[in-house]
Amino acid sequence: MRRLAGGIPVVMHGGSGVGKEDYRKAIEAGVRKVNYFTYMDKAGGSAAAGYLESLKEEEPVFFSSISMAVREAMKKNVKEVMKTFAQIG
Repeated sequence: MRRLAGGIPVVMHGGSGVGKEDYRKAIEAGVRKVNYFTYMDKAGGSAAAGYLESLKEEEPVFFSSISMAVREAMKKNVKEVMKTFAQIG
């Protein structure tokens, strides 16, 4: 793939639904940058929903608490995928 691109580094867009084996094949074929967002975004959304569901009925909702839960979930997700990419490439 990189040879076909004239030696220019290749960027992968739209990696949603791509498994580890397909990422491995893409990286081995010359992909040097993966635009990664959807799974990270889903992790953040799930964390926000989980936080809201965990609140007691009269407990106040604080945006800062939601943001911290979202950020931590997204950070964890990105660390996991970075480990996967590091093992591949």
